Amino acid sequence: MIIGHCLQMRCLEREGAALVKFRDQLVDDDDRLSSWSRQKDCCKWEGVHCHNITNHVTRLDLWNSSLRGNISSSLLELHRLNYLDLSFNNFEDARIPEFIGSLTELRYLNLASNYNFKGQIPRNLGNLSKLLYLDLNYIGGYSENLDWLSRLHSLRYLGLNSVNLSMATDWLPAISKLTFIEELHLGFCELADIVPSSLPYVNASTPLAILDLSFNNLTLASTIPWFSNFSKVLSSIDLSLNYIFGPIPDDAFKDMKSLSYLHLSDCGIEGGIPKSLGNLTTLISLTLFENDMTGHLSEIMMNISENKLHLLDLSSNNITGPFPNFSRFSLLKTLDFSYNHLNGSIPKGYLQLPHLVTLDLTSTK
Repeated sequence: MIIGHCLQMRCLEREGAALVKFRDQLVDDDDRLSSWSRQKDCCKWEGVHCHNITNHVTRLDLWNSSLRGNISSSLLELHRLNYLDLSFNNFEDARIPEFIGSLTELRYLNLASNYNFKGQIPRNLGNLSKLLYLDLNYIGGYSENLDWLSRLHSLRYLGLNSVNLSMATDWLPAISKLTFIEELHLGFCELADIVPSSLPYVNASTPLAILDLSFNNLTLASTIPWFSNFSKVLSSIDLSLNYIFGPIPDDAFKDMKSLSYLHLSDCGIEGGIPKSLGNLTTLISLTLFENDMTGHLSEIMMNISENKLHLLDLSSNNITGPFPNFSRFSLLKTLDFSYNHLNGSIPKGYLQLPHLVTLDLTSTK
């Protein structure tokens, strides 16, 4: 029986002790770490994962655990740690701890939605050269330059939503060095507009598929020359709450054969929809609400492909005319024309769309 008990005990003593030190610096209001006291084997603790053969701790997953307190540097004793998720907690560190940049085996790091991290993002995060996934969305911190990103050669996902990058004028050259990046979130970062001198840094071979630049200071004229380099692979673009102010250029999205999601809301867009958008046959979701779009609805709809469209939101514009026939948009689930200047009767065909769940025609005069 004693031998059997020893065989079941997988936790390496040094790593178990390091985790205890980590726990002792935390305030666990919801008792999420109760197993850390009941069980002797740290490999059985909540959020702890060990390698099946070596028994080293390889993963610490404590997201959304309502933890407070400080993140202990005892995590440095976990020499094989490759996955760390401490997102959606309330740590009291004033900034991301510097020592995290020394966890050089990490391939996944998620510290998102820890709002107390107000300081500058440590540049030594650039030492984590094996990272595939870095999520720092909504931490409230800032970075004065992003040169440290260029050392993350393997990065596939980068989330910096709400990180203040107003001083990081090098953001485009730094991002362009991420040659394997597939998903990029830079929303609400106070990004400076793209200058033409930055465009030679762009790596057109990057497999960028999802791009979020919402709520910044960008113009469509400056961004088109950049993201048009990725036209064959881009599937999602969010430029909502930027400074477009004017019509959508005819050639803005013409070659984006894989584009499924296009969000251009609250950008000051004027005029109608260019014919080139009709070539986006893979488009699933198109949102253009809160703009200054004009023209007849029937003409606008002629420039939108019906092939795969599930969501169309043209609300809060200045679009006029009667309601057109919508029978060709048979896959629509959500349709919003509210707060425009439409007239006439609503065709019965709208209610016969087989997949329609939401139809909003509020205040269509």
